[in-house]
Amino acid sequence: MPVLPFIEEGRVQFFTLSSVDSESWLATWKNGHDQAEMHRAYERYVIEEAIPFIKHKTGWFDGMMTTGCSMGAYHAVNFFLQHPDVFTKGDCSQWCLRRTFLCRRLLQ
Repeated sequence: MPVLPFIEEGRVQFFTLSSVDSESWLATWKNGHDQAEMHRAYERYVIEEAIPFIKHKTGWFDGMMTTGCSMGAYHAVNFFLQHPDVFTKGDCSQWCLRRTFLCRRLLQ
């Protein structure tokens, strides 16, 4: 089903947020604790600032959907699982993180 008519009618809106991955999980010069702290700050920004702004702007106060690919898919599944009160749907079908990245994270 084409999405364009829904967008043109204003029934679907997309909000894309920049991440801080280069300052968190991809910042190899930082230790794991500092990487996680930066990610937590990003998570607080999304949940405490971005989501309320989006709800106010759109007037939509029901569950939201999160999606992404690559690191965005990681964030999408992470937010979906950690905040079921906010995100009722998630699409992470494009999750294609590098195996070396995942292994490095699991071993730390």
